[in-house]
Amino acid sequence: MKEVAPVLLLIFNRPDSTRKVFERIREVKPRQLFIAADGPRDGNQLDAIKSSETRRIVENVDWECDVKTLFREHNLGCGRAVSEAITWFFLRVEKGIILEDDCLPESSFFHFASEMLVKYADEQKILHISGLNLQRGVVRGDHSYYFSKYPSIWGWATWSDRWNFYDFFVSDWPMEKKNIQRYLNTDKFEWYYHRMNFTNSHLNKVNTWDYQWVYQALKRQKLSIVPNVNLIKNIGVGVDATHTDSTSIQHFLDTEELSFPLDHPENITPDIAADHFLSTEKFSPKGRYFKTKNSLKEKLKNSLGL
Repeated sequence: MKEVAPVLLLIFNRPDSTRKVFERIREVKPRQLFIAADGPRDGNQLDAIKSSETRRIVENVDWECDVKTLFREHNLGCGRAVSEAITWFFLRVEKGIILEDDCLPESSFFHFASEMLVKYADEQKILHISGLNLQRGVVRGDHSYYFSKYPSIWGWATWSDRWNFYDFFVSDWPMEKKNIQRYLNTDKFEWYYHRMNFTNSHLNKVNTWDYQWVYQALKRQKLSIVPNVNLIKNIGVGVDATHTDSTSIQHFLDTEELSFPLDHPENITPDIAADHFLSTEKFSPKGRYFKTKNSLKEKLKNSLGL
């Protein structure tokens, strides 16, 4: 296998899941490893203890590696902390892989992302490389991967010139709203989801960073690369999960290794069937992801007496 691209690991206060993700990174031994940590929340003593324990995990780098850290003293929240860490990362590298502390990758994810970063470096149609596949085992096309208009941020990669598009406040959302709606050309459920998220991001009413990245993909009509097997498992279920919805069926997806050498598609066009499937499953009340997520939420509420 060729050299693994630089990796950014985003951590906070979850030593157990961080340790598992770190061990996967350790298996592939990237030459450059960047680790960014948000600071503990004010007045939260448990945060301070767990944050300190989590940061010590990086002392276990035992291979030839240039390690850089960005450890915050104060808590910025997941919106600012993550987006600013990614900016810090891309001020130092031209391309790279981003993993949060609850996204456990298959080892082949690193090689897949690294190969895609080289192959599509100059292809401006491509914004993003995903590790997550939500097609529930359906293979799209005859190749190792396909293209989608939807980026997924559970284990992903991109280039510094693409990240330069990022705008935390999606400043031009009021002007771009109609164009994005036409580009999506989807039902009212999906449009409501995106419209709500982009509006809240624009008004700074939500503490997140990923809606703003999805916004750039849709606004600029850029594509994401998606492997034909799922390479990422989210292990952030539980009381320590800070901003991930642990009731989602996406947490229970199986992963498998991707086969090499990769079989590359000839044309760079979105897979319409795959995108329609994802739109229906994730955003429509008839979809499995939508229904399971809400069913699990109700069971959780009932168990808690809410």
